[in-house]
Amino acid sequence: GYSNFVYASKPSVNVVSGSAGSGHSCAIAESNHAALCWGYGPGDQDRGQGQSMTGPYRRVASAGNSNCAIREGDGGLDCWGNSNDFQNKPTTGGFTEIAGGVNHYCALAADGPAQCWGVDSFGNLDAPADQTFVGITTGSYTSCGLKADLSAVCWGASNQAAREASHQAAARGNPMNPLAFVVWASLFAMPGLLLM
Repeated sequence: GYSNFVYASKPSVNVVSGSAGSGHSCAIAESNHAALCWGYGPGDQDRGQGQSMTGPYRRVASAGNSNCAIREGDGGLDCWGNSNDFQNKPTTGGFTEIAGGVNHYCALAADGPAQCWGVDSFGNLDAPADQTFVGITTGSYTSCGLKADLSAVCWGASNQAAREASHQAAARGNPMNPLAFVVWASLFAMPGLLLM
């Protein structure tokens, strides 16, 4: 349980985007684009759940016990919380989108390639180097990119199921649409779901 955890209250501000981790959430404030986080965090160690960062940021994503945000301006990354979740974080900038899994992150650069970092449990960091994407999402141990033709490419624990879904949609002449991509990808975010 959360008996040894400290709770940070949700701020009362308008937000432009947000993300949820394990027992905590973060959002980008509309007024100053700070990353505001609330929820549970260990009382004896700050893992970032309740910690806010001034930014300014354009996007934020949460993993199990950490958060990463894309800075406005250079598109670089700031991460805080459990450093295992964001080990080998890219030091380059130019990122436009970000998503967080259980203990990994993936982000898209302005020109579309995906870069993933953190803990590589089941190949969830193995983004295809030869593909560009217009959207990115992550599940527990899975990462998926949405291509411009609206087909999905996934890697990680559920990559076989993802490939089959993408190929079946393409065989019907219907690439996966963006809403279906989000709904479908959210199924792989359920803890313990592992399809091979």
